[in-house]
Amino acid sequence: MLTRPDTVDRPALGWWIAIVGGLGLLGVLGVHSGAYALWVQHVTGVFSQTQLLRIFIVSYLIHVGEALWARRLAQRSGLYASANGWAFQTFLIGFPSLRLLRARAQVR
Repeated sequence: MLTRPDTVDRPALGWWIAIVGGLGLLGVLGVHSGAYALWVQHVTGVFSQTQLLRIFIVSYLIHVGEALWARRLAQRSGLYASANGWAFQTFLIGFPSLRLLRARAQVR
């Protein structure tokens, strides 16, 4: 059986832009009143600033949990050298990274 090198597979650039950009924007809107005021003025005010902050915090905690799970899964799959890389990437972008890791874990 052919095994792949112990490296981190990278999701498409679009995932990085959408997720890191979206979570970054969500965080800024949740904590910066001026940014939130501009957002309400030019886009929408359907969510309050407090709601946006709460969504950001929950998303952050979910990504921490996903990262911890990714590190454990990588190690259990024999990806010891790249386990921290998988965890960090999964913390940043979440499920697109986990999907690649799960596919890699099935191959090994």
